[in-house]
Amino acid sequence: MNSLDSFLPRLALLIADAEISAELEKLLRSKYSSLLLIANRKQLSDFPIPLVIMVDTVSDIAEIRKLHTAEGTRILVIGKADSEVLSAAVGLGADDYVTYPFTESELLEKTEKYLEAFRNVAAA
Repeated sequence: MNSLDSFLPRLALLIADAEISAELEKLLRSKYSSLLLIANRKQLSDFPIPLVIMVDTVSDIAEIRKLHTAEGTRILVIGKADSEVLSAAVGLGADDYVTYPFTESELLEKTEKYLEAFRNVAAA
């Protein structure tokens, strides 16, 4: 097991765009073996633990916040829209965003930023 993910699954992908989904899965699966692939947002209620949820649909953010209420959950929006649209997602309840196409280092830096809080809790 990779030392980066020696804890419960904490990273969930809810990505509709096949191109973005394939690239995310390829990059993240190599670093985090506990990656969850979520087919629809209602499945999020099956995981009553804090998650870092990556989404590509800004309009789903409010619904995701209602469905997945675990304290500490973070939403990271990944999309092809310009940074102005994605930054508006923060106003809708997202914690951060990454514009596609992204670099591997940018994606991993943002992912680690939000996963670090879970590691700090587990270590305490």
